[in-house]
Amino acid sequence: MIRQWVAGVAGLLIVIGAAAAADKEVKGKLVSLDADGRKITVHSEGKDTEFGLNSRGVEVTVNGKESKDGLKDKALVKGAEVTLIIPPTGKLVKGIEVESKKTAAAERPKAAAGDKPEKPKTAAGGDDKEVSGKLVSVDAADHKITIAEGGKHVEYPLNSRSLVVTVNDKESKDGLKDKALVRGAEVTLIIPLRGKLVKEIVIEKKKAASSGRTTSLKPKEPTTGDDTEKPKTGAGTTEKPRTASTEKPKTSGAKPDVKGTPATVVSVDVAKMLLIVKVEGKNVELTISDDTKFIGPRGGNRGTGEKGLKDDVLAPGAEIHFVKTGKQVEEIHLPVRKSSDK
Repeated sequence: MIRQWVAGVAGLLIVIGAAAAADKEVKGKLVSLDADGRKITVHSEGKDTEFGLNSRGVEVTVNGKESKDGLKDKALVKGAEVTLIIPPTGKLVKGIEVESKKTAAAERPKAAAGDKPEKPKTAAGGDDKEVSGKLVSVDAADHKITIAEGGKHVEYPLNSRSLVVTVNDKESKDGLKDKALVRGAEVTLIIPLRGKLVKEIVIEKKKAASSGRTTSLKPKEPTTGDDTEKPKTGAGTTEKPRTASTEKPKTSGAKPDVKGTPATVVSVDVAKMLLIVKVEGKNVELTISDDTKFIGPRGGNRGTGEKGLKDDVLAPGAEIHFVKTGKQVEEIHLPVRKSSDK
């Protein structure tokens, strides 16, 4: 009887000891690793925490397999998802488990030909929120980014410690210096639901505006204007071509057939790349990108982006037409230059 009682107590102590000896785990994103200084820093629960490494040895496991390179394994890069294994009675890390980082796009099914690339499904997972818009500026020194969103410019702070830049579904090695981060680029900002700092910038390189689009007919040209034009003449007539130098343009008569929405210029802000117009009695802000085309009354190219916005015919009261695709202003059709204009 005594032997059975002793055996039962011993078994209970073994179970209790095993439960008490369970290692504790700390999960987070790798911020830095100092193998010589025997310390590692991870971003966990919204803050950076430094841990000491066991000087006798740290077992590094990558995707469930023990690494032969240990602390020198290439998987131990900034931003990698890691789990630190710490003994319950100690403070030094004895093991590091690494999950090789995959971009959100790598885990997504590839889009079929002709389909638009799918945005990262981070917000749907409940961990992050997404903000999409056109890039206005990036300030790497002050860690901030400004995008055109809903007709206005909005500034967001960047996470300087663990920011990832993804271009066409691949993580950029150049980060904020990537050439894809140009004004007018379509970007999606990934922000944690419980935070305010942008942790990832997703860029889809913009295809040429002309690709995949049917070229529309040029608007009909008026019979007068700045350029020399040979008017149509009937059989047997001897009428000479009309030129700007020999005859003043006619202000009366039918206007050329121009596509787009008619509007009246209210003001022009070149610094903010904004054109404010009045449509049906309401003021509308048009955000001009570097790809916005400015087309003359005869269909000629008058520049794109800032150059076109500086055209002297864009004065308050000028009658224009604009073409939009979603929020993108594709074309601005300029009016005929008046004789009083310089």
